[in-house]
Amino acid sequence: MTIEEVKDRLSQFGYEVVESDNLILNFIMSKVVAEIKRDCNILLIPSDIEPIVIDMICGEFLFEKKSLSPTNFFIDLSAAVKSITEGDTKVDFAIGSGDLTNEARLDKLIDCLRYGNKHIFNSVRCLSW
Repeated sequence: MTIEEVKDRLSQFGYEVVESDNLILNFIMSKVVAEIKRDCNILLIPSDIEPIVIDMICGEFLFEKKSLSPTNFFIDLSAAVKSITEGDTKVDFAIGSGDLTNEARLDKLIDCLRYGNKHIFNSVRCLSW
């Protein structure tokens, strides 16, 4: 898993990473990986869950950006997908423009990225004695 994969995933959501984002991206990447390793009691992230880890990193990054600079942070969600299904987790966004604001849709997307597939870590969790 590389920072370039994280940047590519962020671009899929309409966010273009700028040079000043690299420091926070590296920090969040280290933080999320360390949390998963600690919670699952593992030394390496298995390759089959890397896409989920990348989504979690993106969710944390988008959450940070939105929290720290809400007036300067914008992702155009008007043309975004109406639902996301990953494994057995599904998030439906507003169908009409009046159903949910773009901010509410962004919040749902961020929550799905941050927490939507944590149950999959049960398959790689090791018991500690």
